[in-house]
Amino acid sequence: MNKNVIVKILAILIILAISLISFVGIYVKRGNDRVNLIPDYQLSKDLKGTRTAKLVIDSSTKELVFDSNGNVSEDGVDSEGNLKEGYSKKDEPINPKELLNQENYKLCKEIIEKRLSSYGVNDYTVRLNNENGEIIVELYETKNTDTVIYNLEYLGEFTVNDSETKEILLSNKDVKYAKAVYGTNEIGTTVYLSIEFNKEGKKKLQEISKNYIETKDEEGKSTTKKVTINIDGEQLTETYFAEENREGLLQLSVGSATTDVDTIQSYLEQASSIASLIDSGKMPIKYDVSTNNNLSAGINQDILKICISSIGLIILVALVYVCIKYKVNGIFLSISYIGYIALLLIVLRYTNVMLSIDAMVGFIVLLGLNYIFTKYVLKGLSKGINKKELVKQTYLRYISILIPVLLISIVFTFMKWIQIASLGMVLFWGLIVMFIYNYITINVLLNDK
Repeated sequence: MNKNVIVKILAILIILAISLISFVGIYVKRGNDRVNLIPDYQLSKDLKGTRTAKLVIDSSTKELVFDSNGNVSEDGVDSEGNLKEGYSKKDEPINPKELLNQENYKLCKEIIEKRLSSYGVNDYTVRLNNENGEIIVELYETKNTDTVIYNLEYLGEFTVNDSETKEILLSNKDVKYAKAVYGTNEIGTTVYLSIEFNKEGKKKLQEISKNYIETKDEEGKSTTKKVTINIDGEQLTETYFAEENREGLLQLSVGSATTDVDTIQSYLEQASSIASLIDSGKMPIKYDVSTNNNLSAGINQDILKICISSIGLIILVALVYVCIKYKVNGIFLSISYIGYIALLLIVLRYTNVMLSIDAMVGFIVLLGLNYIFTKYVLKGLSKGINKKELVKQTYLRYISILIPVLLISIVFTFMKWIQIASLGMVLFWGLIVMFIYNYITINVLLNDK
């Protein structure tokens, strides 16, 4: 068996392997389940459907205790819950009337959009009712949708408080940014919530770190002055400072693990969720969130299946025609064509391209372009043109068409409208794969006449 035949067989085996991986997947056993190692497709709202969350302004009240001077106090109730002498109680609305205005409604909408973006939600719609402040959020369904919607209800109020007096020492206005980070050593991996403070916050943190420390009296008795870190009044942690903080950076441990990837990922998600709340800013109005747990369908799934089946049938007929007309080269190029589809689908998965109806149109265009491209090569070979010369002619002929399309796809990719961006990304990766993949397969598989 000569070297040329061996190379062709290896190439076909590689194409078949790529096709199996793309169309079937690679499954491994994890616990009682079989998990596909190949990432799922990222489907947009118009393909996968949406979940709807309705944010309604919280109309409830809270009971406050006032001292004799009319100031809010936390010391006016005894251990049994009875009001002390000289103190009074009053129910106050969670959202005072003076906060319920269009400026704050708009600010809440902007903060919600920031949160969705930071959670990695690319395809969403946020609608505001300027009259009553209600906000409707539509987003496509993922495994994290419940968590994302749940976190929309938070005010996002970040505070560092004196653990005894509850005095606010630092707040959202002192924060520059927050993010989730992790560090690995010989013990394992630790996930942190990293908060960097702005110029003013940095000064405050430095001063706090001098005072909230462990001290010892003359008798050697230790006294520790602590701070609490809170989100919406819920305590995340209580801590003190071992040394003066001059960097303006606070790192809070969320959790650690040795080799358990799922546990580490869970900690990262927790830290990222908290960081997003801090980073997006405090909402001026408290909302209640109600969700529609029924997934509203995008395009009719039966219609989608019919369309995909029809496209598959057209491709099959076209490839059978190519095999009959061009014989061995036709068979080789048909195998190559299926490999192109499989490889492109893998690339789209690993590049996390959001697939929309517009993207599917782009995919069909790519299939047409690739068919025309390869058919031109087969015609040239049947006319006796040298393969090396034919490849050169083919690329020169189609490069004037494909390069402008490639440039347009790059422009589309950076557009905010997800449908157009999706179309652009599919065209971009489709053309890149087409240029490289066809060059290799044509040179390896096809025979000169």
